[in-house]
Amino acid sequence: MTSKGNPEFELEFDEKLWIRSVTKTETGYDIVIARKEFLCYVCFQNDPLSIKAGGKVIPVSSISKERPWDLKNGNILWEQMYSFNTTDKPEFLLMDGFQYIKTYNKKISIS
Repeated sequence: MTSKGNPEFELEFDEKLWIRSVTKTETGYDIVIARKEFLCYVCFQNDPLSIKAGGKVIPVSSISKERPWDLKNGNILWEQMYSFNTTDKPEFLLMDGFQYIKTYNKKISIS
């Protein structure tokens, strides 16, 4: 099961990120997130990225290397895949560790 479209979410300071896909796997769910180069996940161990699924908070189990996403309009975003070990469908993405000058502490609904 994959999400449709590229939901875009605006954070403070007009920074945006995109949930490119949500995919069910044998071990859980993979969520691909795209962002600008300077918006980065910097505190994996201190401020873990997690999802809320089945009423529980599930921490990220692995993060892929970042790779470019060329928008073919002169802009390049960076995307990474975040894996979560759960059989429950993700309801929210909890972003304590995404930072751009400061921590955002946002909760985003996953359609």
